[in-house]
Amino acid sequence: MKKTLSILISLMLILSLGTIVFAAELPAQFTLQWKKNGTEATISNNVTCSVEADPENPSGSPVISVSRSDGNTDTFVISHPSFIGAPAGVYHYTIRQDPASETIQGVAYDADPIEYYILVDNSGNILENGIGSEEGPKKATFTNNYETKSLTITGVTEGNISDTTKTFPLTVTLTSESGSKVFMLEINYTRINGQEGHFNIGYAGSSNTSQNFEIKHQGSILLPNIPVGTTVTIEETDNFGYTTSWSVDGAASTQGNSCVVSIGAEGDHTVSITNNLNASISTGINLDTLPYLILLGIAALGSMLLIRKRKKNSEEA
Repeated sequence: MKKTLSILISLMLILSLGTIVFAAELPAQFTLQWKKNGTEATISNNVTCSVEADPENPSGSPVISVSRSDGNTDTFVISHPSFIGAPAGVYHYTIRQDPASETIQGVAYDADPIEYYILVDNSGNILENGIGSEEGPKKATFTNNYETKSLTITGVTEGNISDTTKTFPLTVTLTSESGSKVFMLEINYTRINGQEGHFNIGYAGSSNTSQNFEIKHQGSILLPNIPVGTTVTIEETDNFGYTTSWSVDGAASTQGNSCVVSIGAEGDHTVSITNNLNASISTGINLDTLPYLILLGIAALGSMLLIRKRKKNSEEA
């Protein structure tokens, strides 16, 4: 009779699951998936996950935990203690990422939770456990997207006494959002002479990193993978007496020795730097002395006429 009753309770518990679909593998696992601009990528990270028990669970819900399968991969294993002595029923847990454990600049973290269920009989035996969903396909992956944009810096030199072969030194500084941090991500660049290279950024909070460049007439610098949310400050450290103006993303130019670009998600960015050097060109006439020159000319002409007249009179005599 007891055995029959136990079987009936178990059947009732199974039927009470409704449309919940459990994962086949035991122990249950879930993964972190990383994408860069929508394409699958590998990104080093230390993101952790938290587990919350459903308040509707039977009283005394045992605590479950999640951990990386070997400490450094993006596969997590769900583990839990014995349910012996716990009331029979379906135990529901919600698993979420904890982005605050490591917020990487430019990453949009998957905020949708993973659901985990455990079916326990009246003896505390786990009949089934796994990742599932009450309303649709089971979710067993957190997908995080790392988004970057490019920044192209171009140079223009103009003016009637400018030197279009001259190079101007620049310092490019990248600053993260407050509370964000990037761990040694490479920012690639192409210099005006076609040389390619990169510099590493490893800033945290409001700290920053800088790199020196040079720009000249019709030259360009390409930074193709700056994380979204980064602030870029570009400073011309020596303008050699030229007047410097900046145009960001095609906007009207403003004068100064630096500009700031906020790397947003709406598209790639451009900065045009114009260095201008003009001088007034002398025509050879000083307008301040012109009246005196005219009077002097008139006096000289009068003297010549007077001498000529006297000479003529002398010859006639």
